[in-house]
Parts: sequence; structure tokens; C-alpha cells
Amino acid sequence: MSILFIVLKAIVKVSLRVFYSKTTFENRERGYFKDPCIIVSNHPSTVMDPLNSVAWIGPQVNFLANASLFKTRLSNWFFNTFYCIKVERYQDTGGKPLNNIDAFIKAREHLEKGGCLYLAPEGGSYSRRELRKLKTGCARIAFDAEGSNDFNLGLTILPVGLNYRNPRHFRTELFIKFGTPINLSDFQQDFQQNPKDAVRILTDVLSERLSELIICTKDAEEEFLQRKLEIIIRNEESLLPNDDLARSQHLVKKMRCLEDKDKLAYENFRAKVNGYFTKLKALNIEDKVLVNNRINLFDIIVLVLGLPFFLIGSLVNFFPIFLPYKINQKFNKDASYESTFKYVSGLVLFPLFYWVEIELIEWFFRINWISLIYIFIFILTGLFAEWYLKIGELLIEGIRWKKTTSKQELLIERKEILQQLNFEMTLQK
Repeated sequence: MSILFIVLKAIVKVSLRVFYSKTTFENRERGYFKDPCIIVSNHPSTVMDPLNSVAWIGPQVNFLANASLFKTRLSNWFFNTFYCIKVERYQDTGGKPLNNIDAFIKAREHLEKGGCLYLAPEGGSYSRRELRKLKTGCARIAFDAEGSNDFNLGLTILPVGLNYRNPRHFRTELFIKFGTPINLSDFQQDFQQNPKDAVRILTDVLSERLSELIICTKDAEEEFLQRKLEIIIRNEESLLPNDDLARSQHLVKKMRCLEDKDKLAYENFRAKVNGYFTKLKALNIEDKVLVNNRINLFDIIVLVLGLPFFLIGSLVNFFPIFLPYKINQKFNKDASYESTFKYVSGLVLFPLFYWVEIELIEWFFRINWISLIYIFIFILTGLFAEWYLKIGELLIEGIRWKKTTSKQELLIERKEILQQLNFEMTLQK
């Protein structure tokens, strides 16, 4: 790997650890390989998806990027310099014929050298939980490279499932699941018999493999219901990320089965769930308070004694957190780019404001300590402020819950929802 790529990768890995509150992996060892490889993932969060897919793997990666990103002189220089290959889509050309010959040549040459490529086969980013119909570009690039080398490259395609708790939010959770690599040699006979059919077959296999790694809902209505049911079930029983994903996938199938079998029963159940959450919203409480409505002396002591540290953490981190939200509101017109705007602006603003604050502290107090100590304190108090707010919210919601006159009614509704789901306190296989 080049020195520049190593440095950039280190920055990205550290910043992603900060941007997401928790990142967990399944089968991460599959991201370390020697032979040429194409990495593919679902695409709910624009630029964040390629970063999250390749930051945790071994080799250096080149990216296939939409031609729309190369429009300006500055962006053209940036993306050409930093490991990107321009690929045209019809939305980039205004419906005119595509010209991706140069992109295919660059991709093939890179793979022939043992390189690694990333591409998003959906062709565009959509923040909904679904896997759209895959484009054939990945399969065509793979067969172009292997076919030009008599299938001696040992090329594989590595599917990566990106499961964001919320793909648009800062400090959300992320579960990355690496799938089983797809060997191009397994499709050699298909390609030799009929290249077009082989492209279709490989694309279908890739779609199936990616679907196994994420939660796929069929429309916004189904996703809305799915997210609400997940809230209830997760508050009832917390599972490890991979088991949680399997449970959610099972839940999608269960709801579709109910809808197909008894449409009226499904609609009644959906109305019950929506009604339950409407009542929670009216009372300004969340589902978790029905399970954990804690009000104890320890929390109160922590909130009182921790107030100074919370204020320090909030003060030193306020602007680098607040400004990315404002920048996103001001300049972003596409919801799927929300995390990207926040991440990129935060990548600039956090170091900038930390530097300014360090200079001010050293000037005001006339001391010259090691700057890393300040940065450590800023980060530590910022994380404490985040935790402090969660404890405070639980305490406030616990107080609201104690004052609620409809507690028994809500508890009964919640229990009925779980019963209708036939929920058990173990993962349903």
C-alpha cells in the first residue's frame, strides 16, 4: 500500500470510530486476502458506505465512483487523485449513451495487477432498508478481467452487508457483516457457454448473497412497521448484532406471512402497533421506559456530581457537533447524503475547534501542556456528556412514566403486541 493510502486509511478508521457510537463485525477475517477482489455492499448512506466497507479490510482499494462526482475541476482532481475510477450512469449523462470503456479498462488493469475494487452494484444510494435491483456492472467487470486472463486471476467478489441502526444519524450503531466470497471460477463454464447469461446468473447470485447480510423491506410502510417492532423486541431482549440481524430478518418474513395469509389481521395488527406508539409520543416517553423505568438514588448522585464534567464536555464539543447539523440543513438537498455531510464537515471542524480551544487555553492560563492531553480530555468529557444525557433522559422519562395515568393500558397493549408476534425470549431460528 502507498504511504498516502495508509495515512488516509488510519484517519478514516479513527474518525469512523468516533462518528458511530458502536461498530461491530461478523466474519471480518474475510476482508484479508491476497488475490484480486471486488468488494460490493448495499448503499443506504452514500459516501459512508464505501468507507465503512473498505476501512476494515487489508489491501489498498480503488473505488468506482459516479461521474456526477467529477463535475467540477476541484472534485475531478480530488477523485482522480484519491483512488477513484469514473463510471457513467444514465442520470449522469442525461439519458445519453454511456461511455464506460475507459472505466472498464482501468478496472481490468487494476485487477490484473492483483488489486482490489469497491463498487455499489445498486448504482445509487437509497436510505431505505431495501436492496434495489442490482446493475450488471460488477459482473461484467469481473468477467472482463477473468475472461481476458483465461480465468487464471483467482478473482473473488466479497459481499458486505452494512446494517446501520439509522443511516442518517451521527453516533448511531453500525453492524458490518462480511459475506462468503464468490469465486469467479465457479462461473467459468456459464461464461464460456453464454456470456450474457453468465452476467445475469452472477448478478442474481450477488443479489441473493447481499440480501442475506441485511434487512430488506419491500416498501416504506413495511419498513416503518419493522422499525417499531424492533424497538419493542430489542427493549424486551437485547441480542448480539448477528443474532439481532437474524431475528429482524425472521420478523420481516413473519409479517409478510401474516399479510399474505390474513390481510385484515395484518392491518389490525399494524394499526395496534401504530396506535401504541402514537400514545407513547403523546406522553413524550419511549418504549424502553416500560421495561426500564428506573428512578434511583445512584442516577441522581451521578447527575449531580457529573454536572461539571457534562458542562465541560458540552462546551468544548458543542460547535464541532452543532455546525455539521447546520451545514447539512443549509446545503444538503438529499436525505441519503445527511451522514456524509455531517461526517465530512465534522472531519474538518473537530480538529479545527480542538486546535482553537487548545490555543485559547494555553494563552489564557499561560501554560503549555502537551496538546494530546487536551484532546484526550475533550474526547473523554464529550463521551461522558453523551452518556450523561442518556442517563438524564431515562430519569426524566421514568418520572413521566410514574405520573402517567394510563400505565396499565399501555402495558397491556405492549404485552398483546408481543403475544401476537409469538415472541419468545430466545432467538427464533
